[in-house]
Amino acid sequence: MAVPIMRRAALALFALAAGCAEDLPGFPPPSDQLHFPVSVAVDGAHLLIVSSNFDQRYNAGSVMALSLPGLAALAPSTAGDPAIARELPPTGRSQIKISQFGGQILVVPRGNESEVYVASRRANRVTRARFSGGALDCSNGVVQGRVLGTDCTPARTIDVNALAVDIIAEDPFALAFVPSGGPRGTVVVGNLQFLSGSLGGGDIGFGTIGLIDPAVVDGNLTAEQNGTLTATATRNVLVAGLGGTTGFAVIPGTDEILASSADGVEDQAVVSRFGVVRTSSNGLTLLRQNDISVGRVSGVDGTRGVVASAGGTRAYASVRLRQRSSITGRGATIFNSAIAVISLPDNRLISLTEVGEELGGLALLERSTPNAAFQRLLYVADIRSDRIFVLDATTDVPVLVHVIEPHLLGSTQRLIASPGQILILPEAARAQVDGRTLAFVPNFANSTLAVLDLGDPDPRKHRVVARVGRALSDDGTEEVQ
Repeated sequence: MAVPIMRRAALALFALAAGCAEDLPGFPPPSDQLHFPVSVAVDGAHLLIVSSNFDQRYNAGSVMALSLPGLAALAPSTAGDPAIARELPPTGRSQIKISQFGGQILVVPRGNESEVYVASRRANRVTRARFSGGALDCSNGVVQGRVLGTDCTPARTIDVNALAVDIIAEDPFALAFVPSGGPRGTVVVGNLQFLSGSLGGGDIGFGTIGLIDPAVVDGNLTAEQNGTLTATATRNVLVAGLGGTTGFAVIPGTDEILASSADGVEDQAVVSRFGVVRTSSNGLTLLRQNDISVGRVSGVDGTRGVVASAGGTRAYASVRLRQRSSITGRGATIFNSAIAVISLPDNRLISLTEVGEELGGLALLERSTPNAAFQRLLYVADIRSDRIFVLDATTDVPVLVHVIEPHLLGSTQRLIASPGQILILPEAARAQVDGRTLAFVPNFANSTLAVLDLGDPDPRKHRVVARVGRALSDDGTEEVQ
């Protein structure tokens, strides 16, 4: 893949709608249905969901806020078959239109409201919306202009390739926030596209990470209201050996992030560790701390997700292979995956456990059980098999203890369909759902949301308790079971 190169002077300016709000031809995204959802986040009493509009059936992507109590009401707390809720919760719903092909969503609390950042691959943008009082908002006071096809003003639409940015970055996807780098912290953007090259006789990727200064965006919003020019809020950093960034994890108690990436170094899977600092010229840059090799296997496709433990001592990464690894000696297949356990104090690989076919996002649940035993459970989404693998990661060699299947026995209804992410409701938000430990999985392939109940101390009893939304066919054209 060839992408990040030095900026050419002839690069066109950011295409924005002038004057009044204007829509692209076609129909707007539905306000009562998800459409190829790709990521979720929690803010207060709401779940925020990004619909990517992957098939471009509509003229925009969207972010929708759904009521957590409303979702919990659709998910039975007693034993029995999962609820199939065709309609989304009707109350507490809000929506804004954004650019298509959305990626990850990030919520940054700011007092009584939150900044909501969403990556959009189609237009190489990161949108910053406002979430307050249960409502999403992408306007800016009296400003009338909107970016074409969206509900957002130009100052709320951050171009990762603004004219003043020296390094081209494409396909923004992963997002993280660290409090360092400036008075309002830094939003870190991982891009999927990268430049291929060679170094030391081997193939290597040159990826880009973008650094957004929220304080500059604040100033741009004020300048936009005053009708003056806005400043560039992004600085891109070229990183050798990174490849396409697929995910971030902030190490608790630090200002450092871990990055998973694909195809960075030939036949090697790596998790990279960075810090964000401000340079002497008052610009943002990355301080590379370490590259942690988590697998040197022929055909390795890189790391596809990463998560850190609450104490900041362990990290877990999903590793994807193009063929069967040498761990088991089994024959070749299309894809194969493993879970890497990383010691963060000394940046080393502890173990590699083979599981699944095409793993993506991960989530950790750390808690004390009723008998006061510490429990650390790792949930991993498998995009290809439509399963959620549950591993006991209490020790440094995770053990597979349960598989949450995509179908009920004898049923054709897909409860899980191409799950790219799993989000476990934070403890602070569980009061919104009667204290239940729920998790949410955006089902990309059938445009629904799976709700999981993880409350039982026995992980073998964890299951899908509801599927919410109208299930669509893989091409998004018709409703299915």
